[in-house]
Amino acid sequence: LAPDWSIRDGRLDLARRLAGHPKVKVINAVSQEHAEVTKLAVLPEFKDKILGITNGSDAQIWKSPELSRLEKEGKPVTGKQLFDIGQRVKERLVEFLLKETGKQFTDIRRPLVGLVRRFVEYKEQGILFAVIQFIVGDRDKKYPTPWGEDFGLGMNLLVGGAGRDGVGHDWVRVFKDFAEKPEMKGKLIFVDGSDVDLMRIATQS
Repeated sequence: LAPDWSIRDGRLDLARRLAGHPKVKVINAVSQEHAEVTKLAVLPEFKDKILGITNGSDAQIWKSPELSRLEKEGKPVTGKQLFDIGQRVKERLVEFLLKETGKQFTDIRRPLVGLVRRFVEYKEQGILFAVIQFIVGDRDKKYPTPWGEDFGLGMNLLVGGAGRDGVGHDWVRVFKDFAEKPEMKGKLIFVDGSDVDLMRIATQS
C-alpha cells in the first residue's frame, strides 16, 4: 500500500510529492535538455528547483590539476599547453596501467580513445568489435570496416569496466580476447572493472 502523502488526485505521484517536500532544495536532471523538458512537461510548478547536470557530474572533477591552475590564472590556454598537459597525463596513465595491469601502451604519442564504463546491453559497446582493428591500426595500412576497407586511425584504445548484465559479461570477454591478440599488444588495453581514479586519468589523457 502506498502512503497517503504519495497520493495526488487519486493517483500515485511520488515525483511531485517529493519535489514539493520542503527539504528538497534541488532536483537534478541528467542533462540540460532533460532539465528543460522536466521544467516544461513534468514538474513545471517546481521549475525553480530543477538543475541540469550532465550525468550528474561536475566537470572540475575530471580536469587535470595543471589545466585547472592555468584557468585560475585567467590567461588564455593555448593548444600547445593543452597538448603538453595531455602528454604528461599520458605518462601518469602509463604508470597507472603498468601498476594495475602489468601492461602499457607502446607509443603514448598516439591519440587515445578511453572507454571506461559499465557494460550493459543498452549502451551498445558491442558495435566497437567491428572497428577495433581500424581504430588501433597503422595509418599507412587498410583494415576491414563495416563500410569497406579504410586506413587505420593509429590510435591507442583503453577499455575498462565490468559487465552488469548477461550481454555485458559477454562483451567483457570479447574485449579481453581482443586485448590478448599479438597485433593489439601496446595498442589496446582492457582493465577489468573501473574506479574514479582510472576514469579521471583516462579523461584527462
